[in-house]
Amino acid sequence: MKKPSAGEKRAPRAALWASLVAVVVIAAPISRFRGLGLRQGAARNFFALSDGFFVAGALVGGIGLLTWVGSTGFFDMISYGLQGLWHRLTPFLHPSGQTSFYDYKLARAEKRKSPSRAMILVGLACIALAGLFLALYYRFR
Repeated sequence: MKKPSAGEKRAPRAALWASLVAVVVIAAPISRFRGLGLRQGAARNFFALSDGFFVAGALVGGIGLLTWVGSTGFFDMISYGLQGLWHRLTPFLHPSGQTSFYDYKLARAEKRKSPSRAMILVGLACIALAGLFLALYYRFR
């Protein structure tokens, strides 16, 4: 069995940290806009945090799911069709024409990497955290 290199070990951590930063960047302004503040009561703050983390979790988790599905080759047909349309609209840029779908799919499969599930996991964790904040909101309301 092949040992992972140092770069391969760092890739999941980098994806995890990038997902966490994205969650903070999305959740903080939404929570603030929804009423998060020091002068508010605990129930109002839990309400705002629930909204912020749910939106951030839905966005990050949804993008993670789309990335994961895209890494399986699910969108190859759409990509091939759009590339064919582009080649027909700009024949002077691509004089050789378009390759067959089979060749295109093989070339894409060679370039494809295994997907990182960090965004999906962070999104699910944020939705769970939003559920916790919602339960706390109802508890202190």
